[in-house]
Amino acid sequence: MTNYSETIIPLSKTKNILLLIGALIFVVIGVFIFLYEGSLFKRTMGIVSVIFFGACGIIALKKLFDTQPGLILNQDGITDNASGFPLGFVPWEEIVGIGEYTAHRQKFVVLLLQDPEKYINQGSAIAQKMKRANFNLCGSPFTISANSLQIRYEDLFSLLESRITAMT
Repeated sequence: MTNYSETIIPLSKTKNILLLIGALIFVVIGVFIFLYEGSLFKRTMGIVSVIFFGACGIIALKKLFDTQPGLILNQDGITDNASGFPLGFVPWEEIVGIGEYTAHRQKFVVLLLQDPEKYINQGSAIAQKMKRANFNLCGSPFTISANSLQIRYEDLFSLLESRITAMT
């Protein structure tokens, strides 16, 4: 096992401001669609837009004022505070692989876990549902986007891949 020093990847205030602005724009569009479109389908899509992007905006706003690092990698494992519903600390021994998932041209690092149910069943009911949705979409509740971090996606993937290979 390689002896790595601790790596801290901070949350990006700039990226979170941009995420918040984007979410607010889509909330306004959703309200407009709901108020001024006649068909039930379009009005429903307006409501869905407000709910989904409103939640995204709340998460971006929360991360904007969060002083904790987004990710911490050390000898023992990885601590996740980057995602909307963070998993917290995950020991290297519980990570069995790494992959990628792409949704709407956005890439996510997928960390495959030995016992995903252990992490899915932690947190609030909403957090559990979101982690279950991640698991159903990409095979793991542990997905990381570089969108809120001070690191490029390619560098994040490479760093995690090298650590996982060395630690597992």
